[in-house]
Amino acid sequence: MYQYSLLWFIMLFLKNIDDTPKDNNLERRLTALNEGFTYSLYVNVCRSLFEKDKLLFSLLLCSRVVQSRGQLDPAEWRFLLTGAIAMGEEFEIKNPASQWLSEKSWSDISYMSKHLPAFKDFDHRFVENISAWKAYYEHPEPQRTTLPGGYQSMNIFRKMLILRCLRPDKVVPAVQDFISEVLGKVCACIIYHDTDEIAFH
Repeated sequence: MYQYSLLWFIMLFLKNIDDTPKDNNLERRLTALNEGFTYSLYVNVCRSLFEKDKLLFSLLLCSRVVQSRGQLDPAEWRFLLTGAIAMGEEFEIKNPASQWLSEKSWSDISYMSKHLPAFKDFDHRFVENISAWKAYYEHPEPQRTTLPGGYQSMNIFRKMLILRCLRPDKVVPAVQDFISEVLGKVCACIIYHDTDEIAFH
């Protein structure tokens, strides 16, 4: 539905070259051009989007920025979008807290522990700290509280993967925090804040 012409893109790029302060240092100049154009593209595209589409566009742009810095594992990105993709896969540990943790959540945790290197043995450490994880699960704003078990030092994207497993209803505000960190708080103010129509399953 949304279409942007090559001419529009080129004009935006040329305007950014004119507006970006000149610098004799090539590396600083390229960094300023890159950051300036990313911001300009973001703002101009968001002006023409329906409110319900702004968050998704912002997340896609953020992921590309982080990917360009070499800071985004493609397998982790896929996991954020899809969760556990190996249906019927047998895992070493059975759900240790079935009274409050759904089988889907445990399947995601087990899959993440087995297939994402940054989360190796996460399932074992989860079981060892089960009461702390339950408190995290029950927190009204888990995306803003401390992660148990020494996982607080993880970057914001990986924290979002843990949140996706345990509290998918809180992924949208976590995505907004991720956008704020990558693109800045000014950009985050533009994105869609009504979380009713967006959910991660």
